[in-house]
Amino acid sequence: MKFEVTLHYKGESGDIETMLRDPDMWRCRARVAQMEDAASVSLSTDEHTRVVTARFELSTKDLPVKVPAIVPASVGATFREAWPGTEGACRMEITTSGVPVRVEATSAHRVNADGLARWITGEVTCALPLVGRRVEQEIVSHLNELAQLEARAHALYIARSSSRS
Repeated sequence: MKFEVTLHYKGESGDIETMLRDPDMWRCRARVAQMEDAASVSLSTDEHTRVVTARFELSTKDLPVKVPAIVPASVGATFREAWPGTEGACRMEITTSGVPVRVEATSAHRVNADGLARWITGEVTCALPLVGRRVEQEIVSHLNELAQLEARAHALYIARSSSRS
């Protein structure tokens, strides 16, 4: 199932671009989503690409969606963002263990008067027989909450950065 989400960030565009590539932003996202204890974040870079990977292990009772009984009690999710060079586009991928769900997306952004707008477009696929389409719909319906979580994570990141200065 295809989706599109728009996120807005206030501030200087260069600072925002740096933030989006910073592993600490993933730590802020985990804290805001109350999954800080379930998260591990790593960064790898090569000459051309910066990759941030965030891994979460979650109890299915803590997920914001109702899951079918055939899903195990614990699932893992790995979020991977690859930023080639210095351009504003990135490739995102979310893979899971415990349930056959995959998300692939691309992100692009544009500077505006207030800061920066980021568009994320992609597709959610779930390979569960009989219920896969419903799981996809449930996940996509919760993507609107992403904008609210991202705004709170952005505020936390700015607060943390300010306290370090």
